[in-house]
Amino acid sequence: MALGLGAESLAAKFKESGGLETYRGKWLLLSAANAETEDRLAKKHGIPLIRAILGNDALDMAEIVGSWFQNYRSKVNMALSGKGHEVQGVLVFKAGKTERFGDSTRYIAFGTRPTKTVQEEYVTKRSSSSSSSAAAADSSSPPPGKKQKTAPGTSSAASSSPSSGAASGPMDQLRAYPPSKKSPSFLYYNPDGSDEAFEVELDDASRAGKPATRSSSCTDGCEPPSKKPKQPHARDGKFTSVEGALETTLAQTIDLGLQLKQALSDLEVAKAGLEAYERLSGRQVASLERKVGVAQTKAARAESKAAGDVASTAAAKDRELDRLQAQLDGALRKYAAAVGAKKGAELKAKRAETQRKQAEQRAASSEKAKAKSDTALEGALAASARLRELKNGCNKRAREQARRRRMSRSSG
Repeated sequence: MALGLGAESLAAKFKESGGLETYRGKWLLLSAANAETEDRLAKKHGIPLIRAILGNDALDMAEIVGSWFQNYRSKVNMALSGKGHEVQGVLVFKAGKTERFGDSTRYIAFGTRPTKTVQEEYVTKRSSSSSSSAAAADSSSPPPGKKQKTAPGTSSAASSSPSSGAASGPMDQLRAYPPSKKSPSFLYYNPDGSDEAFEVELDDASRAGKPATRSSSCTDGCEPPSKKPKQPHARDGKFTSVEGALETTLAQTIDLGLQLKQALSDLEVAKAGLEAYERLSGRQVASLERKVGVAQTKAARAESKAAGDVASTAAAKDRELDRLQAQLDGALRKYAAAVGAKKGAELKAKRAETQRKQAEQRAASSEKAKAKSDTALEGALAASARLRELKNGCNKRAREQARRRRMSRSSG
């Protein structure tokens, strides 16, 4: 479940036809270092605070910051810092370093990018308006404890007293210095009235027992107020009393004091900003120095590692070359052995072929010898058969002769 308005929901609140259209084109404070800082910037400098503008609507700061203030190299961040990033049909902008005011602050704008920085739009403008309003209030309102009377025929009369509580601006400074009992009250001269009317009022005040500017300052033996020399007014040429001129000078002095106080306040703000910038710069310098130190350490480690890698690589290459040379020598030996074995095999094959041929020749010779022996055997058998026949014929003839001899003998 969402914790509040996210980036898209917040942008939709500031559409052109929405209820917050008046805040378009202005820098709005999204967040600061803490809530106290946000309230101080909003109250002291009049910077619009988004959570105060939205009222009861809560913000999901984690989602907004994650969408618009993270990943500074992204296209969304470049669009927010430049021509604007469109969300829900509304262009959203974020203030850069030179446009922000205050430490750890985030400012955004909707619709169009403001042409002024936050300091130019709110801080400087509010300071100048405070000074001008203080000067106007000082010139239009008398100090407490003094009356301002108008001539007859005027439409209004203004009076102020310490108990009225209506004075503001320079009157706050005058309350710190109430008139003493010994100092007379003053009657303010109205330049729109006539001198006669003012003289009548002075006489009336004197007759009523009320001290007036020109009568109370006169002791026994001094000139009455009507016979004192009058000083012409610088603007319209009318005569006014010395006390009135002093009052004007006092008011101008108070105005200058207020301006000086405002200038001192602005100086304090500038000093605070400068100190914050110096602290930030110191932190950035320290961070950069740490980063440089880390980078140098990494570079030294990388160099040593590279040197070690080069040495180890060279040793590994030497070992690899030795291994390859040994493999090459072994392969050459094996090749030589294979060549020798091939030659031996060829010789053996030739010898075997020669032996085969010799065996074939011997077999042919033996076949021939066998054939000869068979022929000789057949001849021997035939000779023996002839001899047997001859023997048998001889034997037969011998038996025949023996029988003939026996027969001849028997007959003889």
